[in-house]
Amino acid sequence: MINKRAARRERVFKAGTVSFGYERMDCTVRNLSAAGAMIEVESSDDIPNEIILDILISGARIPCQVVWKHSRRLGVAFD
Repeated sequence: MINKRAARRERVFKAGTVSFGYERMDCTVRNLSAAGAMIEVESSDDIPNEIILDILISGARIPCQVVWKHSRRLGVAFD
């Protein structure tokens, strides 16, 4: 299998929130790189393609593009 990612991923388990418009929901960041992350939410059905990811422990606030969705997990690329 060929790895097409631009940056190496680091496995993490960090609390965060996803926001879009006036909506906000809790999430868990499962892996993280300089280019993006995989996050887990309760339901990915209503999440649009452009979101803001807040990683609570670090105080990071990152605009993102949703690259893929699978059940409760999302892959995001940082803008």
